[in-house]
Amino acid sequence: MSDAYLLTILTVALGAAAYFWRRALNDCGSAGKVALMHALARTRALNAAVLLTFAALLLWRVAVGWTFLACVGLIVPVGLVPYLLRLDLPREVAMRLVAAHLLATCAIVSCSAMLATRAYR
Repeated sequence: MSDAYLLTILTVALGAAAYFWRRALNDCGSAGKVALMHALARTRALNAAVLLTFAALLLWRVAVGWTFLACVGLIVPVGLVPYLLRLDLPREVAMRLVAAHLLATCAIVSCSAMLATRAYR
């Protein structure tokens, strides 16, 4: 029961991020969707590497795994947000994509930071 608030935070934030992402894709033209697909295609390998590293660290030391996830969550938007804004997308579409990404990032970082402090106790 003590993890219910963490699941609530994640569910609400990721649901809102999915809503913003869907609205941005609906407002985006076909050329913008192609540009977005090409832009995000190169991050798939990075996401897989982060996931595997996180899983390995969780098996090794739980606190280190959650700390790693929080740090990655703080570092990734530094490069991704300006990259999304540089794409040839309408301004409101780009801002919705940035809002969706930042909502998801805030949820993941806050929950992983809470779990990391709990694991260090």
